Formats: sequence, C-alpha cells, structure tokens
Amino acid sequence: IPVAASMAVTFTTLPSVLNSKKISRPFKESFVAIDSMIEKCMPAATPRFNRRAILIRLIAYPVLFYAAAVASMYAYQRSLLYFPDAKTYSQTYYSVVGFEDVTVTTEDGHELTSWYAPAKPDKKTILVFHGNAGSFHSRAHDFMPLVNAGYGVMLAEYRGYGGNKGTPTETGLYQDADAYVHYLLDEKGVSPYTLVLYGESLGTGIATEMAVRYPDISALVLESPFTSMVDITALHYPYIPAPNLLVRDRYDTISKASQIKMPTLVLYGDHDVVVPGDMSQQVFDAITARKDVKIIPNAGHIEVRAHGGLKALQDFLETLQ
Repeated sequence: IPVAASMAVTFTTLPSVLNSKKISRPFKESFVAIDSMIEKCMPAATPRFNRRAILIRLIAYPVLFYAAAVASMYAYQRSLLYFPDAKTYSQTYYSVVGFEDVTVTTEDGHELTSWYAPAKPDKKTILVFHGNAGSFHSRAHDFMPLVNAGYGVMLAEYRGYGGNKGTPTETGLYQDADAYVHYLLDEKGVSPYTLVLYGESLGTGIATEMAVRYPDISALVLESPFTSMVDITALHYPYIPAPNLLVRDRYDTISKASQIKMPTLVLYGDHDVVVPGDMSQQVFDAITARKDVKIIPNAGHIEVRAHGGLKALQDFLETLQ
C-alpha cells in the first residue's frame, strides 16, 4: 500500500511539479534527462517494461530530489546559519543609556559600528560577541546592570549585521572580532588583564578563537557553547551526509578548548533544544584552565541571562577583581 501510494503521488503530481516556477531549470532538465534515459532503456512498451520503468522512476526521482536538497543546502548553508537584523536602532528604542557609538575597521577594510560603554576605574571591560540572529542592539538591555555597576561593555557587531555592510563568514567574523580586540587594547587603552571575552551561542566560537589568539586576556565566558558547527549540523540535519565534508563555517570550539589559558565560566540552560546541555558540558570538560560551570534551571537557548546567567556572570567577575 505505501509503495502504491507513493507511485500514485509521484506520477500524478510530477507534471505539475515540473511545470512549477519554483523548480529551477537545471532540476527540470535533470528530470527530463533521467526520463529520457529510462525510456531508452525500455525496449518496448509492454506491461512488463512499463512496470520496470515505473520502478526505476520510483527509485530515481526520490534520489534526485534528495541530491537536489543536499546540493541546495550546501550552496545556501550560510543562509541557514546567519540570520542578521540589518537595521540600526537608537538607544532610546531599546531603553538603554550610557553607550557611545564607535566604529572599528577590520583588516580587510570593513567599517563596523557598535556601542561601547567605558569602564569605571578598577572595573573590567566585557567584549560581547552575540549569536547568529538579530543584532547587538537587542542584547544591550541585558548588559545594562553591568554598565550601571561600572563595568565596561563593548557590544561587538559583525559584518552584515546591525547596519554594517558585508556578508558573514567564519573567517570574516574572526576578522571583525580581532578588530574589536585591537580597538579596545590599542585605541581605548584597555589592558588585556582587565578585558573579558563573552560569547553567546555562535559567539562562543568567536570568543574561543580570540581567547586562543590572545592568551593574556583576563577571562572568558561562554554562554550555550557548542562543540562545533559540524556537530550541530549532524544533530539538527541528520539526513545530511558527511557534514564534516560539507560544512564551510566550522567554529570548531572543542578542538581549541584545551588551548584556553584564562579563567573560564560556562553557562547553559537545562532546557536548551538548540545546543543541548550535554554538548555545552563537553566543551566545559575539554577546558583545562581554571573553570566553572553554571547550569541555569528551566532556561532555554535564549533565556540563560534572564534566568540567572547574568547574576552568575556578575559573581564570576567579582572573583576576578
């Protein structure tokens, strides 16, 4: 019955599918080519050979659909990874105060704008790398308690996000992060011994890379870290073959964790379905430097700071004073 139903669906819907404007020309041509090959292999239009043609089509079409789906995901994988909000917002819009507009220039010539609140004397500065969706603006309110307590906060923004030109890639985002580190150290005079790297979700891969590049930085905070984008792809897209060969932007945190030399705090929610807690725990376990972990109860992927993560961050910062 399932086979008969599949055959019925395949052959009753195929003409309309091929005529659809949503199907690209190469895919249509592929279907036509396969159909022609099948016809040439069938020497006569007898019931026996008709049945064979039906069976071949029943195998060929799903394979082609699957190959086309995998090829499309490979070609457009960055559209599935990065979800930028390209708009700019005022501090009033998000009910925040105390930030100044800053512009940094990357090694490859991109000018990036973001917000920066300078630290008061004897207070740390937190350089924040946000996740893959939205922009830095929507995170500003979360860090206002730190600004009010005198901590410095730099809300880094990436190319393609928050009004910045460009297209995000792993290499590009590392260049963006590097520009912010140099801006704070070289232009604002922030000491590496008072600088704290903070990564949220995708930003944990960026923060980890900076921690490896700049081992003298004071501390590292990883909110909802993942082992690698290859592992995340395998988790959420189990039908994709060999993600280790197909994924371009890898953010391979787990391979760098043992190179982290600074005190590190790991935060994650026990209700996270985007980056499961056991994956964040793997990252924590792989870190050999001084470390601490805070598992936030009843917190999903974007609820860590609101459910106690910010308090855990403040407590951690006090231990660094």
